[in-house]
Amino acid sequence: MNTVSGSSGITGSADSIWVLKRASRGVGDATLTVTGRDVEFRELKLALRDCRWNLIERTSEEELEERDVPGCVLRVLEFMNVHEEGVWSGSVGELIEAAEVNGVTTATFGKFLAQHSVFMRLRGITYSKKHTSTGQVVTLERVAYEGSEGDEGYG
Repeated sequence: MNTVSGSSGITGSADSIWVLKRASRGVGDATLTVTGRDVEFRELKLALRDCRWNLIERTSEEELEERDVPGCVLRVLEFMNVHEEGVWSGSVGELIEAAEVNGVTTATFGKFLAQHSVFMRLRGITYSKKHTSTGQVVTLERVAYEGSEGDEGYG
């Protein structure tokens, strides 16, 4: 919505917003972003060929979701998927070290884990946090994916 020119009232009053954005002038490829009150968010890659826009690719919902997830959370998912025991418990600082996460403070990392706990759960990792007398303890556990049966669907 920030790419629409004018005041925020323009986007606030629209039922749907379609933004066609080219990388630069003269380039035949563009991205069409569609959002709105009654419209599911979509991102489409288009190519201008012979004066017609042709659909090249639709960005999947999973790709759109992952785009908003910080790299440190994705790194934790990778860590837990190769962690043999399936359960990890310790402080946020210990998790940073164990998962080899770089470039984030413990406070920010802890906030990201909490914010993206549903994203992690949908990928087979549960997140919980408990306050103890010695500080916060984070527990990560590999579980079956939503809707999976038996041993299938483990991360």
